[in-house]
Amino acid sequence: MPPLVGDRTAFQAKALQRLGKVESSKLELTAEAWTGVIDDAVDAYGRLRPNTKIFQGAGSDTKRRYVLEDATLPGWVLRTSRVLRVESVSGPDTDDEFVTEIPSSEWTQRRAADGKDVLFLESAVGASQTIRIHFSIPHVIHDDNETLTTVPDGDCEAIVALTVGKAAEWIARTACDLANQRLGADDVDYQAFSDRWAKRANESLKAAAERLQGEPSAAPAAASTVEWPSTDPISGIPRVSH
Repeated sequence: MPPLVGDRTAFQAKALQRLGKVESSKLELTAEAWTGVIDDAVDAYGRLRPNTKIFQGAGSDTKRRYVLEDATLPGWVLRTSRVLRVESVSGPDTDDEFVTEIPSSEWTQRRAADGKDVLFLESAVGASQTIRIHFSIPHVIHDDNETLTTVPDGDCEAIVALTVGKAAEWIARTACDLANQRLGADDVDYQAFSDRWAKRANESLKAAAERLQGEPSAAPAAASTVEWPSTDPISGIPRVSH
């Protein structure tokens, strides 16, 4: 099989093969749904294996607030990029370079009132120092140009597993919606389908995270009614209802 890197359709095809048949045509993913599922899988991958860039700038005796935007940190994506590490550096890029990591308890990334992402430091780094900010940018899976793709070949299988997990989540949500709409109006047990696909989703996401040496939350126990975990097994971010 040709390399999956750089080809979103290949990720979809392999995930579809792994996913197998769904119980009803009403549970089949649409083209739009597949696009969202792969985007979610790549985002989950990025939280486990961040695509990292580094900003380096002059320190200050007073400045503790840094606006995080593409104009200052090339590649920064609003509401998506994350600060991973902050350092105070003396003698940067020289043989005498000395790096001091600023503990994560002494800085925080927030959303400002104007909607911008900002970094707040508990204490200024000092004018004699250089501030170095390590941050994440989204990974890219490019349909037509593999040189633009940021996912290494060795991680392709893990992304397929993440895609299967995200697709199973979509199926489970759709089945749950159908169960709520029909309320026993026919003999199709969409609630059972939803339970089964929710379990499949969490198993696949957990396996992918373990493959990438992440630390996912434990999969929830099977229940008669699907109770979506309050946080995603990959990112730890609260789920958003659709």
